[in-house]
Amino acid sequence: MDQALLLIHNELPGTNLTVYWNFDRCYHVLVGVSQSRKPGEPSTEAVAVSTQHGSVLQLNDTAAGRQVCRLEYKFGEFGNYSLLVKHTHDGVNEIACDLVVNEKPVDSNLR
Repeated sequence: MDQALLLIHNELPGTNLTVYWNFDRCYHVLVGVSQSRKPGEPSTEAVAVSTQHGSVLQLNDTAAGRQVCRLEYKFGEFGNYSLLVKHTHDGVNEIACDLVVNEKPVDSNLR
């Protein structure tokens, strides 16, 4: 299948995110992540990501048209990951994007 599950958690109040995914120098819009419908609760979008190549994920604030964060990662087959997008504890204007492995990928290398 060559895919993994990525859960994108938007914890930025009043902010809609657009997620771009890049591999082989080709950008695709992966998903739009809306703001939470309930105050104090994050919104979450689940997407399948390719594990065949390393990926570059770029998250933009949809309304402001500016980059929120960018990260490179090689997802493992059948892995389950979360990307947490939130304000840092230090300041309201700084944003952190943390990638967490919820379930380790399958080692599909033949020996």
